[in-house]
Amino acid sequence: MMTEHWENLNALTAPLLTWYDLNGRTLPWRSVVTPYRTWVSEIMLQQTRVSAVIPYFERFMAELPDAAALATVPEERLLKLWEGLGYYSRARNLQKAAKVIVSDFGGELPRKCAALKTLPGIGDYTAAAIASINFGEPVAAVDGNLLRVAARVSGCADDIMDARVRKQFTAHLNDAIDLARPGAYNQAMMDLGATVCLPNGAPKCEICPARMMCEAYKNGLTEVLPVRAKKKARKIEERTVLLLFQNGKAALRKRADTGLLASLWEFPSVLGNLDEAGVSLALAQMGLSAKSIEPAGSAKHIFTHIEWRMAALAAEASSHALPEGWVWADRAALAREYAVPNAFQPFQGAVEERLTFLTGGGNAMICDLCPRRCGALRTEERGLGRCRMPELPVLARAALHRWEEPPISGTRGSGTIFFSGCSLGCVFCQNEEISHRDFGKAVTLERLARICGELVDQGAHNLNFVNPTHYAHVVGRLLEEHPQPVPVVWNSGGYDRVDTLRALEGKIQIYLPDLKYLDSDAAGRYSGASDYPQTAQAAIREMVRQTGPCAFDGDGLLTRGVVIRHLILPGQVSQAKAVMDWVAAEFGPGTVLFSLMSQYTPFYKAKEHKALGRRISTYEYRKAVDYAVELGLTEGFMQEKSSAKEEYTPAFNLEGV
Repeated sequence: MMTEHWENLNALTAPLLTWYDLNGRTLPWRSVVTPYRTWVSEIMLQQTRVSAVIPYFERFMAELPDAAALATVPEERLLKLWEGLGYYSRARNLQKAAKVIVSDFGGELPRKCAALKTLPGIGDYTAAAIASINFGEPVAAVDGNLLRVAARVSGCADDIMDARVRKQFTAHLNDAIDLARPGAYNQAMMDLGATVCLPNGAPKCEICPARMMCEAYKNGLTEVLPVRAKKKARKIEERTVLLLFQNGKAALRKRADTGLLASLWEFPSVLGNLDEAGVSLALAQMGLSAKSIEPAGSAKHIFTHIEWRMAALAAEASSHALPEGWVWADRAALAREYAVPNAFQPFQGAVEERLTFLTGGGNAMICDLCPRRCGALRTEERGLGRCRMPELPVLARAALHRWEEPPISGTRGSGTIFFSGCSLGCVFCQNEEISHRDFGKAVTLERLARICGELVDQGAHNLNFVNPTHYAHVVGRLLEEHPQPVPVVWNSGGYDRVDTLRALEGKIQIYLPDLKYLDSDAAGRYSGASDYPQTAQAAIREMVRQTGPCAFDGDGLLTRGVVIRHLILPGQVSQAKAVMDWVAAEFGPGTVLFSLMSQYTPFYKAKEHKALGRRISTYEYRKAVDYAVELGLTEGFMQEKSSAKEEYTPAFNLEGV
């Protein structure tokens, strides 16, 4: 057994902080630091990836910005905000603690680690994180990342899950912590473990600040350390999930108040892998009957001590009556009211396909149009979602635009209608006046139809809806009631839900999406949407499925097809190459057009991010262009570097509105 070198932890402190100052992750709870935001983020991050947490955190903060709001929110709404994060007891404990914070601490979290640990759901790690980051208390926040780093650096081969060993590690880390910057020390160790000192024998030792003092590295033990005792085998449980429908609604059942997934709503399930006859019998025992029973997919979900292997069967219920504790939920209710656990999320798509598409209209809508699916209430005059927009369309400009790709702008221009608001949060947005500051004017559907007619009368080659994602309900209704004589362009940031796009099939002839990133960290850092890569890829595949290969008229104008745009960001040529690799591999020749854009200008908050505070260099531009040619992406457009000018941003002055 090798000898532990605890002194190595002390030697690591200074180079660790130097490394952190240069390489620390940009995260929303670090951009604006408060005890409340640190607390909520740390609870969310328990057993959940950072990239997955970011959109949940942002949505949570928008609706529940402080302990007072958290203490008073109805539990059903709290659980809906938490939906997808799992471990719902964490959310319930958050609220219990918030009530104590309001009643006993004047709405502010206590400043000392010991006092924080008296609150429900706050243990040693979370208390230390809050106390060190927000109040400068020199206590180590010991989680899996810190234990892994410390075990490898010190060479300790004891089981890190043993309580005695964990206490030993905590003592040595408390001794090594930087007294002047305890919060930075803890966050640096977290980041080192999350991005460099990776688990499962795959650390990036070549870039690690601990390399020269790390016992595991020196002795070839990175695949061995840390040591963890083997977990007991999980129990396997077969279940049949019942997807019952009637009149555009799905049946939900509330689970028992105790036990696994307590008090949450589920698509009803029963033990065993049942066939059609078995399902009929199970329903009969509940006083129900159904017809047209058919398979609806399978899935697996792993809990700590049990594994569910699920097969779903969909059916039309024969009567409207349901057992006690069951409800019928339409798409709006499912989006806004009922928290369905992660275990059942694989069947969400099959359910939504049978539910009524949200068209809006009337006095309000419950929105799940964009990938954030925030279930926000949008009245005619007010919006509470991430886009901040009401149900009525808000426009900033409607005019002929000659700066789109040539087969869209043509000789007369594209009839471009700019919608205000946005479900993304790009720090470099060139249209930030309307996307972030909400400039614009609300109009009726009838006025929007007249605007379209006016643009066509002016000679527009097409109608170009810019940033329409959060107004898909308006676009769908408009084109249903007012078919247009020219092609319609859907011009989006690429952050679109496949289900929303499917509801527009046959109405949109040309899709013009961005593909901004294929890196989740960059997407989270610069656009507040770490799920952007996979979301945009799925959306683009659906767009291409709808339109098929690009088609042109006799004048070379695009009549049908998809044009994928990518804006080269400074220092992100590798990102541009990854995007081009995907496009080239995914779509055959003639299927899509690719537009490589060089017009990046550091608008809005870009200069707050060191990497984005400049235009791209000639060298970067040439590298990207050469790579596109090398891949054969010549069916498209390559913007001249001289295009990086502010005047390419149109004037938002309500022209044509």
